[in-house]
Amino acid sequence: MYFIQFNLIQIIYFLLWFNKKVIHYSYAKQIEINDYDTFEKELNNCNLNNNLDFIIKNNITIPRQINIACNKNVIINITGSSDEIYINQDFHNEFNNEDEDNLSNYMINLSEIKELNIKDVIINGNIYVSDGKNIELKNIIVVGDVFFNNISMDLIIDNVYFDANNEITNGYMLKVYNSKSKISNCIFSTSINISLVIYMKKCKNFEFSNIKINGSLNKMMTISEIHRSLLFYSSSGEIKNTKIYNFGDSFYKGYIVSLYDSNITISECEFSNGFGVISEAISIDSLSSLILNNSNFTDIYSSSNTSMIANNGNLSINKCKFKNNNYDKKIVNYRISKTGSLICGLDTSHTSINNVDIQNMKVNALFFINGFCSMNINDSKIKNIDVYGYGAVFSTFKATDAKLYIHNVEIINIYHRSEKGGAILVWLESEATISITGLELTGGYCKNQETRLVYFQANENSVLKMNYITINNVITYEYLIGFLDGHLLELNNVEFNNCYSEYGIISIPSGKRLYKKISNITIRNFNKNNEINYSFIFYDNSYTNSENEYVPFDNLFIKDSNFGSLIISNKPNFIYNMMNMTLENNNINFSAFYFNEYNIMRFHVTNSQFISNKGLSGTILYNDKSNLLYLNTLIFENCSFINNTAKDKGGIFYTNSNLNSVSFLNCVFNNNTAAIGSIGYSSKMEYEPFFYPNIYDDKKNILVKGYSYGDAFVTNPTKVNCTYRIPNEFYSGSEIESIICKLYDDYDNELRINEVDNLYLEDLIFFEISHPNNDDIILKGRTKYYCMKEGCSIQNISVIGRDGDHTIFFKIISFGDILPFNSQFNMSINISKCPENNYYNTTVNGYKELITCHLVKCTPACIHGNCKSNRCSCEKGWIGESCDHHPKYRKIVWIKWIFYFLAMIEIISVLVLTVLTLYFKNMKEIKLAKPFFLFSILIGIIFEIFNTFLIYLDPSTKICLAILWLKYMGQALIYGSIIVKCYQISNIYNTKNYKVVTNKKTLFIYYCIVMAHLILLMIWTTFDSNSLVQTGISYSKEQFEICRSPKSILIGNIFSLIFIIVGINELYKTRVIPKNLKEPLGMPIYVYSINVLIDIFATTYNDILLPHIINTIQVLSILVFCLVIFYNLNFKKIYSIIYEIYISNNNYVSNNSSDCERSMFNTKKALNNRNDQRFEISSIKCF
Repeated sequence: MYFIQFNLIQIIYFLLWFNKKVIHYSYAKQIEINDYDTFEKELNNCNLNNNLDFIIKNNITIPRQINIACNKNVIINITGSSDEIYINQDFHNEFNNEDEDNLSNYMINLSEIKELNIKDVIINGNIYVSDGKNIELKNIIVVGDVFFNNISMDLIIDNVYFDANNEITNGYMLKVYNSKSKISNCIFSTSINISLVIYMKKCKNFEFSNIKINGSLNKMMTISEIHRSLLFYSSSGEIKNTKIYNFGDSFYKGYIVSLYDSNITISECEFSNGFGVISEAISIDSLSSLILNNSNFTDIYSSSNTSMIANNGNLSINKCKFKNNNYDKKIVNYRISKTGSLICGLDTSHTSINNVDIQNMKVNALFFINGFCSMNINDSKIKNIDVYGYGAVFSTFKATDAKLYIHNVEIINIYHRSEKGGAILVWLESEATISITGLELTGGYCKNQETRLVYFQANENSVLKMNYITINNVITYEYLIGFLDGHLLELNNVEFNNCYSEYGIISIPSGKRLYKKISNITIRNFNKNNEINYSFIFYDNSYTNSENEYVPFDNLFIKDSNFGSLIISNKPNFIYNMMNMTLENNNINFSAFYFNEYNIMRFHVTNSQFISNKGLSGTILYNDKSNLLYLNTLIFENCSFINNTAKDKGGIFYTNSNLNSVSFLNCVFNNNTAAIGSIGYSSKMEYEPFFYPNIYDDKKNILVKGYSYGDAFVTNPTKVNCTYRIPNEFYSGSEIESIICKLYDDYDNELRINEVDNLYLEDLIFFEISHPNNDDIILKGRTKYYCMKEGCSIQNISVIGRDGDHTIFFKIISFGDILPFNSQFNMSINISKCPENNYYNTTVNGYKELITCHLVKCTPACIHGNCKSNRCSCEKGWIGESCDHHPKYRKIVWIKWIFYFLAMIEIISVLVLTVLTLYFKNMKEIKLAKPFFLFSILIGIIFEIFNTFLIYLDPSTKICLAILWLKYMGQALIYGSIIVKCYQISNIYNTKNYKVVTNKKTLFIYYCIVMAHLILLMIWTTFDSNSLVQTGISYSKEQFEICRSPKSILIGNIFSLIFIIVGINELYKTRVIPKNLKEPLGMPIYVYSINVLIDIFATTYNDILLPHIINTIQVLSILVFCLVIFYNLNFKKIYSIIYEIYISNNNYVSNNSSDCERSMFNTKKALNNRNDQRFEISSIKCF
């Protein structure tokens, strides 16, 4: 024991081995080899000599096989004189790998040898050595195939570089049969022609260390049928510190490591860059065992139906890492997509997985069990897994009593990307037992709406146990856990955080006999961001043949979550025992316990807390028309209800049918609230649950009022009370002034209805007022309406009937958001006989025997008429309901359109004259008449004519002002121009030396006239425009409106008369001037005077004459005045010019502008006697 302790046995063994070597080399025969013949000859002597020591001096080429059987005691050493010396094979024989007896392609075939040592040489060919004891290859390069068979003691291969670049390789690089081998510090560099790098057959206790094996997958243009790394057949051994990469093929069974009846341990190795079309990376048959320790697998891929590691025997994986990074690349002609599974347990295999790290996998299933296999997974981490097909992280397929045990596993980010429905965590579809203890999953997502977190649909012997599980951030559409078929589902200490599902947490939809054990469930932030969610925490439709089967459901904790209801079940035989449950700060869209005709349950809830939960109605308990509740259906015992809130009715419970079978025993109620009924709302008082002790007597309770109305308990309205107001004397046809009905419950709480604007149509309460179905009475008016905030009220219903007592009814015809009840209320009315004085009768259409009694009364009262049959008969000239206004004056329309037509003709004529005046502006007639004043006259005419259109419009202040402005500005422009012209002519004749008035002076006078009219109009517009529209009555009592003159019109009339006098005076002064020497201004002045006088007359007497007469006088005066003006002052001049130029064909000469500039007037005296007054005006300066 002392020697063993200090490793002295190994030291003694080494000394003996060293002594043997010294003796060997001292007796060895050293032979220098320079050519093939010498080498072959000396090798043939190996059966004669015991020791041969070959020193290869020159390169040797072997043209044919050297086949030698030595004596069993010979020792051969082959050493190169330098590391560049090689032995080259110069022949090639066809070879079939399946024919192991065919050795024709080996250049050296040695057998029956005690010891062979090859060092420091390059072997470019194939070597076969059999039936030896000790073989050693060291520090050499082998370009070919090396085959060792039946090496009885030690086969040592150290620091050898295997290359497969020649064409004589037999498809293998190293084959070892029935030998104890030790391979270390070697490199294997393959070509695409290599089928298998190392083949070990019947080799016991071999050792591989520090080996690098480089395949040729990256060099292939198409995938090879066979190109693999290691094959072990009936062997055992250990592989350490080995790197294997770039292998893959389209054959079966393990392109990296394949085991047949072998026991292999692989430690601290690296495997990378592999791809198998139908083959696994590592294959273990049913008689084999593989141990993987501290190894890394990187970018190892298989096709979508194949696993990375397929185990049919025994597999132990410890502290290994699996990671794939290159899903975006293409290998050979295959696009990488996904792998069937990472690790597959088949048939009767056993797999143990400990402390593994798995990342970035795309699989149909990560761990896959089949047949009778068992698999244990412990203390592992899984991250970023994409799952396809029907699979999940843990999956079964065609299993027969398979076992999967999972302990202490952390999983991050599982994404189920399949178009099919599958599972994120567990897919259990065949006979198996899956037990998970201590697992945390963070991040689970799915593409298909049918995908779940756990899918359990197996045979009747299957079991799924989940203990101490934490599920974080998992999102599905279906239930998270679906137990569709199987034997037992056990959930204990399972926690769901920040998960989402449209359906809910746990579903057992099958009608079969299924067992479940559910306890210690924690749910936080479920459907947190989806407040309107109708999911269920637990849905149970399983079957039991027992009358009373107790189902434990203990220690359920739900907080900060949104869901529809806690449990849905239609199996009344189950009794759910729920202890130590806590529901806190949840938004419950149905109710925690929801009953209807399809959902019938039995519960016993003890020692539980319901805190700060929110609901619509009946936050904790809701009974919707379920009359099938069993005795003691639901018991709450020693429970606390604190700060729960219902938005509408019943802070704790709501029922529209009997809840007598529900009991609250020794429970505490504090600060629960609702709009109506802070504790409960029922259809009637006798339907309320049983409370012991009495809820009002227990001092621990704090009960508050409903924030809409009512105390702790409110019922549906059960009775109606109506008030109605009628006249003291009620006759047939009299009106019920108002009917107001209010609804009350069993606690005499008045129903308060929300504002109508805040209600949906289906929430409105409609009612009607009706009468018995006979001919004695009818109702007129609106008899149907809806209830509002102030109650169910209606007004002004007429009652027509026979004399005597009658009954009418109030009844709700649509109950809206309240429950139906007997809502009829009877109202008695006595109809008196109709009096004869001040009343009259009418027969009702369709009811010959019913009359209506009417009081002779007109409302409003008749002002200009008499009241007859409640209607006013108006005097002549008055109309209206109360005869209070005259009919509107009817205008004569055809006169208006005639004048409009004439006015349009004059406007067109004026526009044509304006264009012609502008065109002939340099002609003498136009120059002498002064174009400025001609244009001023034409503009004024347009102003006057536009008045004809305004006069016939309905008067308004703006229209009347427009008429005033157009009339006075037209007169200013027309008459101002005429006066200035007349004054200029008269001034020439009546002054000495025929003095001409300057342009500045004439323009000054003209602008003074225009400004005077403008000032007057502005004064009227600003200070005297409030009452320009005057109302009058015609002889036929028709009411009309007309524009009146401003109150200060006298000023305007004086202005007009002064201008008439001045104009006539100036005209008088020019009476002796010959007509051919002056413009024809007389007629325009006279017509203007008449027009002004007519306008003064019409505006002065407009309250006497009818509007159409006044309008006709005014329009005719305007049209005649304008026609005379533009005919005398414009038309004649244009006509004379056109006649001279275009008709008489005279050479008409226009007056140059230079003539105007020479003088104001160049006059030539015709006679010295001024009394003759005969002279000629030669020119006038133009402006």
